[in-house]
Amino acid sequence: MTLFLPLLRCLGAGWLFLSFCAFTLLGQVPLNKDWPFDVIQLKNGAVWKGLILEENPTTLRFQNVRRQTNRPTLLVTATFEKKDIEKIERLPEADRLILKEKIEELDPKGENERRRMEQLDLKATDWFGHKNGGLIYESDYFRLISNAPEEIVRRSAVRLEQVFAAFSRILPPKFDKREPTTIYLFLAREEYIQSMVRRDRTIQNPAFYDPKTNEIFCGSDLMRLGQDLSVVRKQHQSRLAELEKQENELKKLYSKQKADLARLLEPIQEERKRIGQTDKRNDFVFNQATQQLFAILYHESFHAYVGTWLYPQLSQSSTELPRWLNEGLAQIFESSLVEAGELRIGHLDREKWLRVKEMIAANQLPALRSILKSGRDDFVIEHAGQKLKSDASYLASWGYVTFLLLERKQITPELLDAYLAKLKEGHDPIAAFEKWTNDSTADFEKQFVAWFNKVQPDGSVLQISSGR
Repeated sequence: MTLFLPLLRCLGAGWLFLSFCAFTLLGQVPLNKDWPFDVIQLKNGAVWKGLILEENPTTLRFQNVRRQTNRPTLLVTATFEKKDIEKIERLPEADRLILKEKIEELDPKGENERRRMEQLDLKATDWFGHKNGGLIYESDYFRLISNAPEEIVRRSAVRLEQVFAAFSRILPPKFDKREPTTIYLFLAREEYIQSMVRRDRTIQNPAFYDPKTNEIFCGSDLMRLGQDLSVVRKQHQSRLAELEKQENELKKLYSKQKADLARLLEPIQEERKRIGQTDKRNDFVFNQATQQLFAILYHESFHAYVGTWLYPQLSQSSTELPRWLNEGLAQIFESSLVEAGELRIGHLDREKWLRVKEMIAANQLPALRSILKSGRDDFVIEHAGQKLKSDASYLASWGYVTFLLLERKQITPELLDAYLAKLKEGHDPIAAFEKWTNDSTADFEKQFVAWFNKVQPDGSVLQISSGR
């Protein structure tokens, strides 16, 4: 049986002479260094960047690579007449191989992700007193343990592998060997809250990283969706195996009757196609439904990576990353695109962007000086009365760190290490920040407000006309 979870409608369109595929995977950080491209300049002035696929004396087949901020990479394949081309800038062979690898890592149909999911080595494990009540997946950077449906565990493991690999590319680890972070993914949010209570925590955050034990606790409410997807996936696997068996038998029986074989294979090919389309639609539904879950996991995973591989909070030889900076960066990375082995940032979360603009207009955004002196209690929600304060601290940290990263470009490993060294020496947090940015907090704040009033969610800056 083929099942489509009808939560969202997937729309498609075709272009004459053009074929296109949108991809959702990994992007990049040194903000955002572009890939190497072949460049074609047409006589009409249009410029296409991408990869030359084929060419002959009269035509050239080209794969245009469009990497727009806050959007998945888009590939457009087109054929040009040589007479319409003004100029061609060809990549050196080494760069051509790099670009081909990047494009191959993109996953237009979700087939690579599904293949990785199937290859994962999941094992049964005990789950808080329940014998074999959960599943476990072990990686170099993390250990995922969950009682969620297998589909959610597998997909979570694959995406966590991607995001930890991307963290290590952007901020290389300072240690060769560390204990992997244990991530507990709960089937239901109520169970997660009960687990926090058993640990004498009344925490209300949707997830929590404990640096003392190097553990992440995260709750989800995806039981029904995960169970439905698991059932469908197993049904499809069984049916595809049957279709393959039928196809092989027909090929043996009609090996010399090509026309009859083609006719008999048509229904099998059509059913395979329908199964593939259904899987793709279900993946789309899953992505929409789990967007918040993965944002939370990425957020807490960043904390874990920083606290384990970069600046251990319990180490005598390391200075803890200040809470405002840690939370600001985690919020940026939680909404990043993961594409072709890179974290791709540069856009602004639209909801946060709107709320910060409102707070600036109402003069309610926490001052930079107070954020620089903030600590754990300003960010952890332990009862409902703290939510407003916590929200303001999170939003202010996100805003100031976004400005530091995107506009000022002052978040680099070298500058971070120098800033943390000042803090470890006992310097006042405000003085250390002013040394880092080479600006007073008052001037920095003025520049931030001016920039934020012009910046758009895609990271571009609105140019305001002078009226002349």
